[in-house]
Amino acid sequence: MRGDGAFLDAWDSNLINFDANSLYACMGLLAAFETLGGQAYLDTVKNFLTWFAGMQISAPGDSLNDGTWNIGYQVNPSPPPTYLPATGPYAAQGISEIKWVDAVQALPAFVLWWYWKLSGDNATKDALLPVCKKGLDGFIHNNYDPETGFFFSSWQNKTAPTIFLYHDAIRRYSPGGNLLEQYNNAEQDFFTYSGAWSSYAPLGAIGSDEHYSLSSQSYVQFALNLESGDEVRWVTQTAWDVGIAEILVSTDGSNFNLIDPVDGYTESLLLQQEFLIYIAPSAGTYWFRIRHSGTINPAGNIAPGWQRLASRFTAGQSDVALGLTALWLLTRETKYAHLAARLLRRFAQKFWSSDDDRWYISLDGPAPGTGNNFWYPMTSGYTPFVQKQSRFFQPTSYFAESLQALEPHQDAEGGFQPPGYLEPEYIFAAFYLLGQNQLSSKTNPPAFDLAKEHLKAGQYLLTLGGQPVGGILFSKRYQYLYTNIAGFTCLALAAAQNPFDEELKFSASRMVMPQ
Repeated sequence: MRGDGAFLDAWDSNLINFDANSLYACMGLLAAFETLGGQAYLDTVKNFLTWFAGMQISAPGDSLNDGTWNIGYQVNPSPPPTYLPATGPYAAQGISEIKWVDAVQALPAFVLWWYWKLSGDNATKDALLPVCKKGLDGFIHNNYDPETGFFFSSWQNKTAPTIFLYHDAIRRYSPGGNLLEQYNNAEQDFFTYSGAWSSYAPLGAIGSDEHYSLSSQSYVQFALNLESGDEVRWVTQTAWDVGIAEILVSTDGSNFNLIDPVDGYTESLLLQQEFLIYIAPSAGTYWFRIRHSGTINPAGNIAPGWQRLASRFTAGQSDVALGLTALWLLTRETKYAHLAARLLRRFAQKFWSSDDDRWYISLDGPAPGTGNNFWYPMTSGYTPFVQKQSRFFQPTSYFAESLQALEPHQDAEGGFQPPGYLEPEYIFAAFYLLGQNQLSSKTNPPAFDLAKEHLKAGQYLLTLGGQPVGGILFSKRYQYLYTNIAGFTCLALAAAQNPFDEELKFSASRMVMPQ
C-alpha cells in the first residue's frame, strides 16, 4: 500500500484498481478480518476507500462524467498529478479511456457497507456514502437497460478502430479438392506465433479454440510440403472488427514475398470462414506467414468518440447486485431495492446456458441480448456467493450445476483449465472454492479438497522493504501477484458467506428479497 491509501495491482505493477482489482482485494481483507481479526485489515480498506473517493470525477451537470471513476489508474512517474487514467491492454484496441465500469462503480458501496458493519466506523461511513451513492447513481443513469433489467458493462472512448486478426486452422487440398491435411491453431509443434497473441474458446471453431492478435505485424508461421497444384486454405473468424491479413510466402524459410491479402471484415461474426491463400506452382516445401496488417476495411472503421459497450456481463450483474443492496441498507431508498430485485428475479432465466449447463459470460447486443458462451470460471463461484440467499433466484440447482461443469476441467494437481486457456490459473480454484462454500453440501468433496490444496500451493513468498510478504501466483507460467487473486483467495479459504443479513424490502409491509 502507498502512503495515500492506494495499493498497486501487483507488487511490480504501476496500475491501481484496474477493473476493480483493489476492490476485490478489499473484499478479501474484510473476509480475513472476520476470520482472523486484526485492525490492519480494516485500516487498509478504509484508507483505500478514502483514496478512491478522492479520485472520483466531479462535473456537475455533465451526466457522462459526474461521479465516474476510470477503469484503472497508473502511477505518474513525474507528478503532479500523482495518478493518471490507465486503459492497460485495451489501448491496443484504440481505446483511450474507459469509465462507468460495472464493478468499479458498484463495489465501493458494498465494500463500504461491509467495512462499516465490521468496524462500526460511522464517521467513515457518513463521509464516503455520498461518494459511493453518486458513483452508483451515475452508473444506473448511464448503463441501465430498462428492457432487460440488467446493466451494460462500460463506456469506451475510441480514438482508433479495434482491429482483430483470428487464426483457426490451415487446410491442404489436392488439385481435385480432396482434403489432405488439417492443422488446428493449438498445434504448437506446427505453428510458430510471433508478436502478441492470445487464445480463446469459441464453440463452433475447429477444436473450439482460436488464436487472435490485436497487434500490427504479429504473425503466425508454418510450413507445408506441397505437390504441384495443391491448395492452401486458411480457416479464420470474420467479423465487423477483423482487419486485413497480409499473406506472405517463402521457398527458403527466410525470404518472404507478399501475395494477395485477405479481408476479414463481415457485418456479423462468422466462424470457420475458409480462404484460398495459395496454389503451389511446383512441388516443394513452402513457408507461410499470416500477418496482422494494422489496417481494416473502411466499413470497420467505427467513428471515434464515446460508445457504450453493448454487453451485460454476468459477473458485472453480480457486482451491481451487491452495490444496489448495500445502498439500500445504507440509505433505505427503495429505488435500489426495486432495481436489485428486478435484476435478481430475471438473472437465472436470462444468463443460464441450457446447452452448456453453465453461465454465459455475457448477453451481447441490443435487448434481449445474445448469450456468449465463452468459458468464464468466475461466475461459477461468484454467482452463488452474491445471490444464493435470494428467494427470487430460481432454480437454485444452477449454483451446483455450474460448479459441476467446471469439475471435468480439473487437473491432477487440483487446478482448472477450461477450454480456451493456456494453463490452469490459481484464481480459478479460488472461484470454485468460493462457490462450493455457499452450498449446503459439496458437489465433489475430493475435487474440493484438491482445489484447496492447489490454491494454497500457489502461495509465493518474498521480501519487500525488509518484511516477509506473500501472495498467490496468477499461474505457474505467469508468476504475477495480483491483488484481486489475493482477495478471492481470502474469500475462498475463509469460507466467506454473503454478509447481508437483513431482508430487502420495498416498504415496511412488502418483503421482496431475503438477504
